[in-house]
Amino acid sequence: MAFGLLALLFTLSAPGLALAQGKTAVIDSAAVLERCAEGQRALAAYRKQLEPDMAELKRMEQQIKKEMEALEKAQAKEKTREVELSERRRKLMVAQQRLIERTSEFQRGIQDGERKALEPVRQRLSGTLRRIAAEEGYEVVVERSTTPYARPDLDLTERVITMMDATK
Repeated sequence: MAFGLLALLFTLSAPGLALAQGKTAVIDSAAVLERCAEGQRALAAYRKQLEPDMAELKRMEQQIKKEMEALEKAQAKEKTREVELSERRRKLMVAQQRLIERTSEFQRGIQDGERKALEPVRQRLSGTLRRIAAEEGYEVVVERSTTPYARPDLDLTERVITMMDATK
């Protein structure tokens, strides 16, 4: 019985011992992707591609605002027939719904587009981390956002950004 309890205690403590013996570091990969020169270029190029869609959404929004103002003026006039006002309200609601749908679709596409634009940078980040780990004997590099605490000297973020910017 005592041997079983001792074996259980050793088994439960062994993973902690193994981790304590190896070198561990942390990385903020989102910061690397946003702040390294290649990541900034990729995001800027992607955002440039978005400009026509953004302009279209702005145009739609301005058109709706203009229609709303015209409807308010028409409502203020006593001569405007209720049937005409009702039709204008309906068209305005349809236009607003179309804008909401288009904006929602646009926002969903942005995340996917940014992910695709940053994929080559993500691959370089992975290679840079592998190289640092191999050269310096890190057994584990964990994502900073998943780690409640890590000493600042274990954070490789700035070093990776510098290395990626130096080797284009």
